[in-house]
Amino acid sequence: MGNRKTCLFIRDQHSQHSGAISHAGKSFIKSLHGGGTADLIYPNANMNIIHNWTVIPTIKTSIEPGVTWLASAVYGSPHNQDEPDEPKIDIQGNKIRIQMTESHEVVLFV
Repeated sequence: MGNRKTCLFIRDQHSQHSGAISHAGKSFIKSLHGGGTADLIYPNANMNIIHNWTVIPTIKTSIEPGVTWLASAVYGSPHNQDEPDEPKIDIQGNKIRIQMTESHEVVLFV
């Protein structure tokens, strides 16, 4: 996203949040459940025909055979837009509760 010369790359000290900010916009990812390490991928130049350098925030992890739940919050916007509040997630048995805002939540049964 954007030119590397004008990008700010962010990775927190606990490696669960990473992102990039440029004149073109913002792009972030954060691990909410299941662990993993936040990182930035720098694909080959000219992968994006509008912006010659692209940065892809990602979460990397290894999992064992069996059932594993992973949840990440992914956000992208034009540069002049505020970031939304971070969603909260609660997993108990076969119930997954995702709270997007104080008044909006999603409950899934799996």
